[in-house]
Amino acid sequence: MSEGRDIVLFPVDKETQIKIRADVDISIPISIVSREALALLKVDYEPHHHNQVKDAKHRVHVPIGKIKLNWHKTSIAIQHLETFYVVESETAMVVLGKSAFPNGDKGNDGVYPIGLAQQTPEAKAQQEQRKAEAERRRAEEKKQQEDREREKRQGQGGK
Repeated sequence: MSEGRDIVLFPVDKETQIKIRADVDISIPISIVSREALALLKVDYEPHHHNQVKDAKHRVHVPIGKIKLNWHKTSIAIQHLETFYVVESETAMVVLGKSAFPNGDKGNDGVYPIGLAQQTPEAKAQQEQRKAEAERRRAEEKKQQEDREREKRQGQGGK
């Protein structure tokens, strides 16, 4: 989960909006908003049950509803329409999940979630080859060092 970032969250058909700190967690497939945040927006949600999700901080969220909301980063006003799943929480909170970033691990508004980029099979194979080559070189260097030390000891013993 990446560090929080300020976003503006607002309903599709109303004028109200809130500035709120949102976490980015691309380990979960959905985006989450708390009922408390919706209360600040003065909007209702559609009851809906979805499987519980566990975020990167190992917190379990049990969605009780869903709502479509617009959001954008506070510094860049390119807005995104996202389906948020509503959860109970003691505080107003938002988590932007993988669904908020349809272009993969980068948002097209300059929001960059933190996490490891997925590797293609070719890149993974190349990485494994480089790793095997580095291990082979280290083993060879270790053998050469041992040979030099053995020769040095033999040379000292012959004097």
